[in-house]
Amino acid sequence: IIDAVVLSIFLTLALFLMLRIILLKPLYDLNRVITKTDEDGLPVNEIPKTGTLEMVTLASAMEKMTLSIRESQAILKDEHDRLVESESQLLLMLELSPIAVRISTMDGTNVIFANLAYGELIHINRDEIIGKNPHNYYRDPMVYEEILNRLYHNERIYNETVELMVEEKQLWALASYTLITFQGDECILGWFYNITDQKETELKLQYSSNHDVLTGLPNRALLSSIIPRILARSKRHGTYAALLFIDLDGFKKVNDDHGHETGDVLLKDVALRLNSLVRGDDIVSRIGGDEFTVMIGDINTREEVVPLIQRILDTLNEPFSHTDHLLFISASVGVSFYPQEIEVDADTLLRQADQAMYEAKVRGKNQFAYYDEINENSYENTIDSASSINKALKNEEFILYYQPKVQMSTGKVLGAEALIRWNDPLRGIVYPDEFLPIIENRPLIYTLDQWVFKKAVSQLSEWNKNDFCTNISINFSAYTLKQSSLVSSMDSILADYPNVLPSQIEIEILETSALHDINEIQKVIDILHTKGMTIALDDFGTGYSTLSYLKKLNIDYLKLDKSFVMDMSTNSSDLSILDATLGLAHAFNFKVIAEGVESIEHGNLLIQFGCDYAQGYAIARPMPPETFLTWSGEWKSIPAWTSTQKISSNLIPLLYASVEHRSWFKNLENYWNNQDPFPPKVGEYECRFGEWLLNQGPDFFNDEKEYARIQKLHHNFHDLASQLVTTNEEGARGQLWNVIYSVHLDLLKMIEQKTSKSDVPRI
Repeated sequence: IIDAVVLSIFLTLALFLMLRIILLKPLYDLNRVITKTDEDGLPVNEIPKTGTLEMVTLASAMEKMTLSIRESQAILKDEHDRLVESESQLLLMLELSPIAVRISTMDGTNVIFANLAYGELIHINRDEIIGKNPHNYYRDPMVYEEILNRLYHNERIYNETVELMVEEKQLWALASYTLITFQGDECILGWFYNITDQKETELKLQYSSNHDVLTGLPNRALLSSIIPRILARSKRHGTYAALLFIDLDGFKKVNDDHGHETGDVLLKDVALRLNSLVRGDDIVSRIGGDEFTVMIGDINTREEVVPLIQRILDTLNEPFSHTDHLLFISASVGVSFYPQEIEVDADTLLRQADQAMYEAKVRGKNQFAYYDEINENSYENTIDSASSINKALKNEEFILYYQPKVQMSTGKVLGAEALIRWNDPLRGIVYPDEFLPIIENRPLIYTLDQWVFKKAVSQLSEWNKNDFCTNISINFSAYTLKQSSLVSSMDSILADYPNVLPSQIEIEILETSALHDINEIQKVIDILHTKGMTIALDDFGTGYSTLSYLKKLNIDYLKLDKSFVMDMSTNSSDLSILDATLGLAHAFNFKVIAEGVESIEHGNLLIQFGCDYAQGYAIARPMPPETFLTWSGEWKSIPAWTSTQKISSNLIPLLYASVEHRSWFKNLENYWNNQDPFPPKVGEYECRFGEWLLNQGPDFFNDEKEYARIQKLHHNFHDLASQLVTTNEEGARGQLWNVIYSVHLDLLKMIEQKTSKSDVPRI
C-alpha cells in the first residue's frame, strides 16, 4: 500500500511536470510576450512558436494579426497626416482669401474660425470674433435665424444679399453658406463678399432720383408718389389733408444782389426752417426753384393748419444770416384741402395749391390763400373790407388814443404812443389788429399812416398852444417807410403846424419791417434824424435781432416786446432776454422802453435790471387825448418803483433764483386750481431756487443766522407743498394752501430785503 501510494505520488508529480513543460510553459511564454506592448498596444517582442501544434498555430495567428494591425496603423497614420496637411492648407487658403470667411458651430451660436478678411469686413479684430455669436452682426437677427433654418433643411445658400450692422455702421455683403466637417465636427461655413460701396452707390442714385440735390428734400417725383398714400390714409381715417404750396418773395433779389451761391445757401436754410416747423409725419419738399410744399395729413379740422401756416410766414419773414450781412425774404402760401366735393388726384391738388399761392401774391405777399369757393368769397370780402376802411377814412371814423410812456423811478411822463382806433358807427370801437392786416402791404396803409401822422402832429400843436409840451410816438408800416414821397409828405404836414418841433416826434418802426430792407430803411432813418426826430425799434426781440443790423440802424430807443415782459417774473428765459437786451442797448448806446408792464412786480424787476422807461396797463391804458391831458397832471409814480433801485451785478443771480421760485410756485398754483393735473416736484432741492440756495446761497448770505432763516423757510415751504400733494381731505388742503401762500410771500419778502442791501459779497 505504501509502495502504491508513493508510486502514485511519483506518477502524479511526473505527470504535472510533463504538463507544465509541454502545455503551461508555452502559454506562460506567450502571455509574457503579449503583455509587454508598445504605445499602440501591440507586442514589443516576437511571439514564441513552441509547444504543441495548437500552441504553435495560435502563436503564428497572433503574429500575423499583429503585423496586419501594424500595417493598418501605418496606413491610417499616413492618411491622418495627409488630412492634417490638407486641413492646414485649407485654413491657410481661407486665411489668405480676399473673401471674408467665417466658420461657426452647427447650432450657429459660436464662431470657431474667421479669416482676416472677415475681421476687416465687420471692422473687428479677428481674435475678438472667435467665441462670439454671429447673430450679433446682422442688422435683422431674424434673417440669421432664417438662414440657419434653411441650412438645417439641407439647403445650400448662394450669393444672397445680407445686411450687417457693426457699431451702428450698416454694411452689405453677398453671402453663401454650406455645411462642412471641420476638425472632426459638422460646422457652418459662410463666405461673404463686401458690396457696401456698390450698395451705397445704388442707394445714392435711388435717393438722388427722388430728392432735391441741393436741400435733400423730397422732389416733385417723390411727392407725387407720397400724396396718394397720405390722401388714402386721411380718407380711411375720416380726417383732412392739406397741401401747402410755398413760394419765396424776394428770392430773385437775393440772387441778383448776392449771387446764386448765396441763393443756394438761402434755399438750404429755408429747407431747415420748414423742417423744424412740421410734425414727424408731414412732408416738406422742394419742387423747383424757390418753390416748396408741405403735405399734411390727419388733421381734424381745416382750421388746424392755420397756426402752422402763420409760423411758416413768420419764420421765413425772419432774416437769414449770411457771412457779414442779412438776407430778407418772405413767403406766399397757397393751400388746397382734401377731401373735396369732387375726387381729386395728387396733380390736381398740387395745381390747386399753386393757383392759391398766386392769389396770395396778389394780396400783397407774405400772406396765404385757400383754393376753394368759400375762401374766394372770403377774398372778395377782404376787398370789400378794404373798401370799407377807405370809406371810414373819408368819413373821419378813425380816432387816436394815447398810451403814456413814463420813467418809473421818477414818475416823469416821457410822452405817449399814438394808437389808432376805428369808431365804427355799427360796431363801435374796432381795434387795429382787426383791420390793419387787411390793408397791410397795400397803398391804403400808406394813406392811413399819413392820416395818423397828421392827426398826431395836429394834437401836438393843440397841446403846445395850451402849454402842455410832450412827445408823441407814431408807428409807420414797412410799406409806408419804402414810399419815396414819405419824407416830403411829412415836411408838408409839419409846415402846416409851425409850433410843433420835430424833436417832439418819435417814429416807431417794427423790427421785422426794418429787417426786410435795412439799407433803404436806414436812409429814411438818417433823414428823419437830420430833422430832429427820434427813432424807436418796436417789438424788439420778435425778429431774431442780430448785432450786424443793430450796428447799421441808427436808432435811439429799443422797445422790448411785451411778450418778454409779461412773464419775466415767472420765466427766467424772458428775464435773460431782458438782461441781454439791456446789455446790447448799453453797448450801442440805445435807451430801452419796456412794453406790457402790467404789474408793480414787473416794474420792480425792470428797474432792478436797469430798465427805467416803460408803458403798460400798470401805468395807464390807451386813452383819448383829453383824458391823457388830465391824467398827465395827476399821475404820480408807484411808491414801490420810486424806492427801487438798480441792483449791482452780483445780485442778479439772486433775482434769477427768485424768478425760478415764482415759476415753481406758479406751477403749484396751477395744480391747486386744477389747471394742471400734475404737481411740480416737491423735493426741497428739486426746484432751481433750492439748488441755488444750496450751492450759491452761502456766498450771498454772510450772516449765518440769516442764511439759516431762509433755508428753514424754504424747507418749510416744500414740506407744506409735499403735504398738499399727498393730502386728499379738502378742509386740510385749504388750510395748507393758505399757509403755503403765506410762506411764499415771506420768502419773497426776504429775497426783496436782500436785494435792497449793499453788503452782499461779489462772487
